[in-house]
Amino acid sequence: RTARLPDGPHSPPLRETRLARAKNRGPFLDRVDHPGPGRSLVVETTLKIVTKKNAIQPGDRVLVLGLGVSGCSSANFCAEQGARVVAADERPADELEGLDSLDPRVEVETGGTFPIGGDHDWIVPSPGIPPERYRASGARIAGDVELAGLALQVPIVAVTGTNGKSTTVRMIEAMLNAAGLRALAAGNVGTPALSLVAQPLDVAVLEVSSFQLETTEQFHPRVAVVLNITPDHL
Repeated sequence: RTARLPDGPHSPPLRETRLARAKNRGPFLDRVDHPGPGRSLVVETTLKIVTKKNAIQPGDRVLVLGLGVSGCSSANFCAEQGARVVAADERPADELEGLDSLDPRVEVETGGTFPIGGDHDWIVPSPGIPPERYRASGARIAGDVELAGLALQVPIVAVTGTNGKSTTVRMIEAMLNAAGLRALAAGNVGTPALSLVAQPLDVAVLEVSSFQLETTEQFHPRVAVVLNITPDHL
C-alpha cells in the first residue's frame, strides 16, 4: 500500500527561521568547536550549568585551620558565601601576615590550640596540617582545592607529582593562552586556587600538592596529570 510520507514543499532553511548566524553572534546550532576569547571551551560553560554538589551554603559554620595564604583565601571565600567563619592559627598574631586582608565577617583566633571540638559543619584545613588533628571532628573536610573544584564553572587541568609541577603548570598555561584561551595557573604554584573563581576564564590550571589532595573528595578535573612519584609521596 502507499506509504504515508510527506509530499509537500521542503522545510525552509535555518536562515529563514532565524536559526542561523546573527550579526556578531555564532549560529544557534553552534558546535562550539573553535573556542577562544569570549567563547567557552565547553557547551556546559556556555549554558552556565552550575551544579552545587553540596557546596558551602549561607549560614554554614566553617572552621578554617591555618592563616597562611591559602587559609586566608579560604576564610574570605567562605564568608563571601554567607557562611559563619572562624579562622584559627596556633601562632600568635604578630607572627602572621595578611590578617588585614581578611573579610571583616571572619572571626579570628590566634595563639591557641585549634578549636576543633566545636560544632562545625565544615573544617577547611590548610595544606600540611596533619589529618589526625581534624578527621575525628565529624565535620565535613574540604581544603581550598576542593572548594575551588566545587565553585569553578570552567574545565580544570590539575597537575600533581613529586617534581616538575610548577614548570608543567606554567607551560600548560602558556600553551592555552597561545591557543587563544583565557587560562590562569593557581594552587600550589603560589596563587590560591580560590582566587580563580571570579575570574573570566576558559580553563583553570591548578598545581596540586599531595597535602592538598588529602582534603579532596569531589575534586574531578577535566584533565589530570601525574608527573612522577617518589617514595616520600606514597
